[in-house]
Amino acid sequence: GSRRTAAGRGPVSFSPWKPLLNFARRVVDARAKCARYFPKGVFRDSAWDMMLELFIAGEERRIGCGEQLMVASGESATGATRRIDRLEEVRLIRRRPDAEDNRRVLVEPTDSGREAMTAMLTQLFNAGFMPQDPEL
Repeated sequence: GSRRTAAGRGPVSFSPWKPLLNFARRVVDARAKCARYFPKGVFRDSAWDMMLELFIAGEERRIGCGEQLMVASGESATGATRRIDRLEEVRLIRRRPDAEDNRRVLVEPTDSGREAMTAMLTQLFNAGFMPQDPEL
């Protein structure tokens, strides 16, 4: 898919704390590695995977879409839609039509969704949830 960015620039973190973006990327990578060892769908939290994807996209000034969330979560289209519906219902994300492609729906975290992800990732990072990467 295309990588839309703010002001036509490449992905750039606008977080005041870039290590948090790098940490979120490492969490996604670790989850993908864990998935190799267990049967599909056994250890899955598709809402968490979707929120991680949206957090990273937002930090890179990209706009997420429903299809990206489906891939990130490993859910079927129907399952991903249900999860997106629920995240929107609790006001963690918002959907809007894509003005450039009416077949797509753009998805982004709400302010409260972004604040929740930032707080959760900060707590995990500060607790030493994963060893620090030398690039941090």
